[in-house]
Amino acid sequence: MLTDSTYHIQCQGLNFRYIKNEKEARMAIALLDPDEVHALDFETTSLFPGEGEVRLTTISGHRHHFIIDHLYAGKFFKYADDLARRQWAVFNSLFEGNWFDCNCEENEVTLYDVGHMRRAKLGGGPLSLAIMSKRDLKIELDKDEQNSNWARPELTESQIVYAMLDGIVTERLWLHWKEELSPEQWCGFLVINDAWRGTLEMEQTGLQLDVKYHATLVKHWTMKRDICERYLRKWTPQNILENLQSKKQISDFLKQELSPHTVALWPKTEARGQLNQESNTLRQAAHRLPYPLHRWLGALVRFNYYNKYLSTYGQKLIDIQNRLGYIPTRFNMAQAITGRYSSSAENLQNIPRKKVVRRSFIARTRNSPGRGVDPNIRFVMADYSSIEVRVLAELAHDEVLLYEAIYGNVHAKSAASIFDIDYEYFCDVINSDDPKYDNVRPIFKDMRSRAKAFTFQLLYGAGAGALAIALRCSDEEAYLAIEAWAKTYPRAYHYRTIMFEQMNHSGFLPVCDGRTIFVIKLDRSMPVAANYPVQGAAASVMYRAVYHVNKLLRLSTLRAQMAASVHDELLLFARHDHAEPTAKLLIHGMEQGWLDIFPNTDTTNLIGEGNKATIGWHWGMKV
Repeated sequence: MLTDSTYHIQCQGLNFRYIKNEKEARMAIALLDPDEVHALDFETTSLFPGEGEVRLTTISGHRHHFIIDHLYAGKFFKYADDLARRQWAVFNSLFEGNWFDCNCEENEVTLYDVGHMRRAKLGGGPLSLAIMSKRDLKIELDKDEQNSNWARPELTESQIVYAMLDGIVTERLWLHWKEELSPEQWCGFLVINDAWRGTLEMEQTGLQLDVKYHATLVKHWTMKRDICERYLRKWTPQNILENLQSKKQISDFLKQELSPHTVALWPKTEARGQLNQESNTLRQAAHRLPYPLHRWLGALVRFNYYNKYLSTYGQKLIDIQNRLGYIPTRFNMAQAITGRYSSSAENLQNIPRKKVVRRSFIARTRNSPGRGVDPNIRFVMADYSSIEVRVLAELAHDEVLLYEAIYGNVHAKSAASIFDIDYEYFCDVINSDDPKYDNVRPIFKDMRSRAKAFTFQLLYGAGAGALAIALRCSDEEAYLAIEAWAKTYPRAYHYRTIMFEQMNHSGFLPVCDGRTIFVIKLDRSMPVAANYPVQGAAASVMYRAVYHVNKLLRLSTLRAQMAASVHDELLLFARHDHAEPTAKLLIHGMEQGWLDIFPNTDTTNLIGEGNKATIGWHWGMKV
């Protein structure tokens, strides 16, 4: 029987109970079948627990639809453990999961993120509930109430309707995508979905900046940027090119300086038809143009490089560290079309790998006293070794490439093949300290570096022009290098063609965890066919690693926490006397992540140097 504090509201033909009484709320929750998945949505007075409260809990299922108003029915923490015994469909598992984890004492909640369900079939990308509602259900959601005052004593009718609609749409999206996904795609969905708790922990931990050291780095970048600017101004004073950071002005300048034939061949931007000014394009052009233009383009590449560092990772990071006490990052799950993480708030995915840059991030937590390195804290770090090459070898069943990736030196093998040098002799030279090789060793190491760049760009489907830049050779020589690589690793090379044909036949590319990626017609190119399945598999491995490492940490008594995932690398903080067992746990979790995607495969030399993690005072010790 309904009390005066419970009444009915109609929305989208459904009868919702609006509950403002604890007894009625508990009776409603008791009606929910633990084996049935219901949609759940929170309206909160703040984005983060500790700063606000859950005001409304909206629940929508096959038989039951109700809203609990926690201002009157009791705070959310009173219900959290009981609700966690059920299964929930949500739009943003990181948001709802955070409120559960901060309020549950006994139970861990099961959440199914409807956004990841869509991504398991169509590929990753940014989404909102309103976008999904419009695309998949043809329902327009008005989000004007999203940022309204959810702390007011009596909510408006439009606020309540807004909360109900979010619950209804989430339920319908759950039913829609549950029907759409094949069993294989469902398995791929779970690979991403199950990593939410580890992802949340990384967001909550953040990284710490050594402000004093980073300030010297900013000074160095500024000096380098200014040197490049002076060189550019030597040839292009302001009366010729006013703004060196204007893509349009640089495009117009180059169109005047280059021959019509070169301008015609230069890649253009789709929106405005300007000359493309990505670093690889500029390097490729500089490789072919005469003096002084090739020197000018080289200086422009370096100017853009340091300018980007300064604008993205310069004084800005120092200001954030001083203001917040740490560097926050959002890890956006499956935001790349391949399913890879992206990051925002501060984009760690683009942090340069150079030791001198990563040295800025130090071993300390948000609770560490003082400034600088905390002597009681250690970084524990590990990454998958050449994971794209290893993934390609597994996907293509190329035993030669797999053997080299595991036991040999795949980039040395490529270099020896490309430059027609005996492989054993090549390895002897680059691995030996014998003085007799002092003259040739730097040459061979440079060849290996160029072959490494060549191999990765070949994996991404690059053509002869781009590969010529990697090898610093002519297009004709690049074609010969491609032929040599294809002859050495025929299955891996042919895999690109198989994926290209499959993509153009069905429009979809497969990911080995069961997911698929839909590719629109305009994007169905060889680089896409070569790259997406490999990157998708690498993403799957990392999601499983995040899941396992987080689970192992929660089951252990170790004083350690996950801090970041950057491409194929995981970073943890651990108390100094727990660092060694944490390192072993990290390796075990990452190995299990690999085996979940590639079961019964060889994990020798899979992670770092000989399956060992790095323990250190700063991130740069890993590089």
